Amino acid sequence: MFGWGFETSRDQAAKYFALAAAKGDPAGQTELGYAYQNGYGIEQDLLKAFMWLSLSIVSENPNGRAAAR
Repeated sequence: MFGWGFETSRDQAAKYFALAAAKGDPAGQTELGYAYQNGYGIEQDLLKAFMWLSLSIVSENPNGRAAAR
């Protein structure tokens, strides 16, 4: 997403976050939630942002808890 060592691509980042989130990865769920919340590489959708951030909380991801607040 930030291009550390590579060219930045929010579109590519959102695709990889979605893959990780779909497999139940809490960090992927949190990042996908942020992407939906802010429209980073994906169309902004606050309902989907809420859903993914909520799932990351259930997975006990501390970053997801902070995002939900």
